Amino acid sequence: MREELRVGDRVISETKDFLAFSLFAAKFPFEFWILPKKHLCSFQEISAAEMEDLSLMLATMLKKMRSILKDPPYNYVIHTVPNRIPRHDQWHTIGEDFHWHMEVMPRLLRTSGFEWGSGFYILTTSPEDAAKYLREA
Repeated sequence: MREELRVGDRVISETKDFLAFSLFAAKFPFEFWILPKKHLCSFQEISAAEMEDLSLMLATMLKKMRSILKDPPYNYVIHTVPNRIPRHDQWHTIGEDFHWHMEVMPRLLRTSGFEWGSGFYILTTSPEDAAKYLREA
């Protein structure tokens, strides 16, 4: 997140609590992530004020995406920490190591044999151009 803010080319939007940006190695054209600026491993730990800020950020980003991509279908996923109940020989520093985030993936292209077989994804728009278009929407 610090590197994205430093460089700035892929940053789309920023609020007090959240950052939206296009990924350097995105899997899909116009894919973006929303990250909380404050380190939290669990989505459920955000405050009411942060929830309101996230809601505004997500609504703004979806409007931008809808505007330039003509209301595409999309998926979004919230990646939050898995079960943190301590167990023997388990990941005991997950609270410090994991940073929850949201991923939004417009479904503009079909994933086909090359992507499924190789694990590599072909982007028709660079992340920097996608961020520019979304910023300007």
